[in-house]
Amino acid sequence: INPETISIDLMYPLTIIKDSQKIEFNEFSYTFDRSNHYSIPDGITKNEIILTSPNGKTTLTFPEATEIKDKDGNPVELISIKVEDVHFDDLENKYVVGELAYDNGPEGAWFSKPVKMSIEFREEDIPEGYTKENIRIAYWNEGSVIWYASPTEIIGNRAVADIYHFSTRAIVVGKAHGSKATKESATKTNNMD
Repeated sequence: INPETISIDLMYPLTIIKDSQKIEFNEFSYTFDRSNHYSIPDGITKNEIILTSPNGKTTLTFPEATEIKDKDGNPVELISIKVEDVHFDDLENKYVVGELAYDNGPEGAWFSKPVKMSIEFREEDIPEGYTKENIRIAYWNEGSVIWYASPTEIIGNRAVADIYHFSTRAIVVGKAHGSKATKESATKTNNMD
């Protein structure tokens, strides 16, 4: 278990012993709240809004007077950020740094102004052969089966990028080509979001 763990399997019975006390669990259920939502009346921010992921590792900063619209151009009045396991949709995602991705919604919604996305990372999660200068915030394009990287600035232990639409995003490294057969993730540098 590490700070990015969002799912674990327990084998029952689970026995906890401390000193002379013994507790046995035959079943247990807990759901980590993985989503945060924010209401945007009329789909326009009235002031700067910061939407933070439930684990506190990712923020989306919307400038004042940003219009948020869905794929059809209608105002979006409810936005969200959801913490996902790196293997969402049964993807291998070997280019993702760490064990988390962030699903921002509604999927495909776009903004009239750039929104600042900031994702915290741990240097020990960067794959061997890469440095923090090699990491980028990227969005997953399911149709192309590829991660598209955005220009990213590294500030301490945070990757920061301007984004222009909602999609599942993560920190990635490397460049490769995707494969639909294995659903293996790849990255492609993209100067436009």
